[in-house]
Amino acid sequence: MHRPNTWLLFALILLLAPIASVIAKPVSPAKAALVAQWADLPAYADLLTGGMRFKVAPRLVSGELPSSPDFLAPATTAFVQVLVAIDEHGDVAAVRVARSDDARLDALAVATILTWKFTPAEDAIGPVKSLVQLPLQFDGPPAAEQTAISVNLGPFAYDAKRREISAPILLTGPGAAEVKAARAQVASAVDDTGAELSPESGLFNFPLPFANNAKRTTASIPAFGVSLRQPAAGATKLRELNGTIEMVIPALDPDATVQINQLPTKLGQPISSAALKAAGITIIVLDREASEHALTDPNDASGARAFLTNATGTSTTAGKNPNGVSRMNDRDVALAISDPRGRLAGLEFQNMYGSALPYNRNGWSHYSAGPGKRFSIYRLNSKLNDEIKLVCWLVTPKSVASYPLRATNVPLPAAPAP
Repeated sequence: MHRPNTWLLFALILLLAPIASVIAKPVSPAKAALVAQWADLPAYADLLTGGMRFKVAPRLVSGELPSSPDFLAPATTAFVQVLVAIDEHGDVAAVRVARSDDARLDALAVATILTWKFTPAEDAIGPVKSLVQLPLQFDGPPAAEQTAISVNLGPFAYDAKRREISAPILLTGPGAAEVKAARAQVASAVDDTGAELSPESGLFNFPLPFANNAKRTTASIPAFGVSLRQPAAGATKLRELNGTIEMVIPALDPDATVQINQLPTKLGQPISSAALKAAGITIIVLDREASEHALTDPNDASGARAFLTNATGTSTTAGKNPNGVSRMNDRDVALAISDPRGRLAGLEFQNMYGSALPYNRNGWSHYSAGPGKRFSIYRLNSKLNDEIKLVCWLVTPKSVASYPLRATNVPLPAAPAP
């Protein structure tokens, strides 16, 4: 499965136009066939022939675009044009395919839009039924050159405190933007004196944590690297390095991306998601009021109190307590996250069209309540509303891709003075 075209949702809003304005003309064979398609719903069929007049057009409130199926050819695009019947409450009453580039996509297009929610159209006296036309775009998988990732090892530098050397790893290429987290494992590293520099196995924690950088933009990549033991005296080059880079690429697995919509309705309760549950992840979304309640009320039912209090159930000391709770404002959102297996590769607040919001992406207050448990506060650019969603990227067997890490004759920095 491939990623949905999230930019298209913005275009859909502009296309919510009354059908009657397009086809309110003398009946043609094509129009007659279209009207017959709605014969089972006379109220909407009448809109096709009698004209539709309203002052306020329907507006998309929530809904996800479908992922493109694997049967589409690489680098191809197919459209399905649908007519959507929206009732006076903004619910989708029916969806019919008007035109399709590939009949295999029709059922997916209809099933997807049936889950959408709109604001109803309005005339002079209130909400009315409406019929709108929408194009859904499906893309085949990108060509191989569009997903290429290049691995580049940066220059080494000494870390005198840890008595080791380290180098950043930079991922470049068209596919690098899809990488949400990464980690490097060194199998062997030998300097030009023959000394083995790879860390001893005891230095590793399994599973190794994935590095991610919450400050990155959607076009950038995680910051991570490799660390090796200090080279032997007189060594000038890293003769050979061999290892593996594991990258979390959610686009490889539809189950690796979890979208949490309508956040205001999720406040103060664990997110219900089969994918999160399978990964052993619990996420509780809180605003300022819910955070203060969790911190001060022993009977708080959200579950977030366990992230803010010590083992005795009382508030932690000022030095350890996330003092940010008392400084939260109406634009702040707190996340209480339990991830004991390290399966949360990253997260991001987005608008309903799939674009990252401009916000403090690294959060401005963090508190670790124990291994795999943290409480973080993020300041958004506006008060939490139904058009803001939280996207989580998970480490799954299918979302992790392995790349070889190899380097030869890499210059080593001069050893620091004793």
